[in-house]
Amino acid sequence: MSPKIQLRNKAQNIARCVVRDGTAVAYLPINQKTGIETIHIQPMQYTTLLPEGITPGQKVKELMKGDIEKAVLMESEAGKNKHTTMDRDEFVLIRLFHEGDFTKDILGRETYGVSLLEPLTRTLKNHTDLTEGFSDNM
Repeated sequence: MSPKIQLRNKAQNIARCVVRDGTAVAYLPINQKTGIETIHIQPMQYTTLLPEGITPGQKVKELMKGDIEKAVLMESEAGKNKHTTMDRDEFVLIRLFHEGDFTKDILGRETYGVSLLEPLTRTLKNHTDLTEGFSDNM
């Protein structure tokens, strides 16, 4: 493995993304001679995970679920914008509690997904409101 990968830095960023988004996708371009030379962490707000049988841009009415076959960066409705598609053997997928909640993807389709920080954000906001209200009354 190449020393320019900065594995410690990439691992820390992947862990941060998993906590923030509940999911992290890391693209691993592989050189046939030297192997993995770099790791590209994909921005989850622009990345769609597609199960088998769903093509990029395809609208579906049912919940998208199943084994992930592709990751699509900057997906749009068919033919509107250029997107990048990664096959399953080109990326690492790390997810925590991904079947615990539902979310909408970039095209508004229902799928599994959860942010581990969302419940904390609500708690912190309520605590801040309480603290500000208490200090205002003093």
